[in-house]
Amino acid sequence: ETSTALHQACSWGYAERARVLLAEGRADRTVTTISGETAMDKARRRGHEDCIRVFEVRMLRQPLTEAGIRLPPHLLSP
Repeated sequence: ETSTALHQACSWGYAERARVLLAEGRADRTVTTISGETAMDKARRRGHEDCIRVFEVRMLRQPLTEAGIRLPPHLLSP
C-alpha cells in the first residue's frame, strides 16, 4: 500500500510530526492511499485523537488565514 510521510505519521500517532508536515506545506492532507484512505482516515481508524485534532485545527484555520483574518495565538496550536 502506497502512503506518504503524513500517512505514516498519522498511522503511528505522531501528531507533532503531522502538524509540522502540514504547517511547512510538505504534505497534502487530501492524498489517498491505494485503498482510498487519507491520513486523517488512518488516524481515525487507529484512534489517534491528537492527530485528528491537528487536522481539525488545520481545516478550520486555513480558510481564515487565506482570507487574511488573523487568529489569536491560542487558536494557532492544536
